Amino acid sequence: MLNKSAAQRRFNYHPVDVLKQFEVIKRINTLSSAFFWHGSSESGRGAKVKWEHLNYPKKEGGLGLWSLASWNNTCGIKLIWMLYFRAGSIWVAWIRTKYLSHSPFWALNEKNNRFSWMFLKLLKLTKVVSSFNRIKIGNGDDTFFWWDSWTPFGSLIDFLGSDGPSTLGIPLFNTISDVISFDS
Repeated sequence: MLNKSAAQRRFNYHPVDVLKQFEVIKRINTLSSAFFWHGSSESGRGAKVKWEHLNYPKKEGGLGLWSLASWNNTCGIKLIWMLYFRAGSIWVAWIRTKYLSHSPFWALNEKNNRFSWMFLKLLKLTKVVSSFNRIKIGNGDDTFFWWDSWTPFGSLIDFLGSDGPSTLGIPLFNTISDVISFDS
C-alpha cells in the first residue's frame, strides 16, 4: 500500500524531464513515415507523397491514417467529457477535488503554474470544446451562471465580457439556482 507522499510522487509529472509534446509527435510521425515508405525507421529518403496526405480519408485519396495531433486532441476532449459524465471515475474525483472544488473548469486559467502538465493541456482545449458544449439547466445547482453555456449566446462571461458580473450584480461563481433564489 502506498503512503500519501509515495502516491503523490507517483502521479507528479515533470515535463522538464521529457521532450515537449509536439516534438514527440513530430518524431513519431517521422519514424512512422520512414517505416511506411522503406520498411525501416532508419531511412526517410524517397517518399513520393507527403506524410500528411496519408492522413486524408480513403475517399479523398489518403490511407485513412489518424494524425497523432488530432488523435491527441480527441483524447483530451474525451477527458473533458469524462469530467462531466463519469462521476464514478477515480481520475475524475481527483481532478474535481484538486482543481474544480472552487471554480468551474471553464473559469480556470491555462497559465496557472499550480496545475499539472496534463491538466494544462486540457485547459488549452476549452475553446474547442466550448463551441459545441450546451448545458441543460435542470434545477440549476450544477450550472454556473457566468461560465456554463446555458444560453443561446454561449458562456455569458464571453458574451458580456468581464464587466458583466459587476454590471448585473451577480457574483462570478454563482450558479443559476443561486441567482433564482437571490431574486425570490
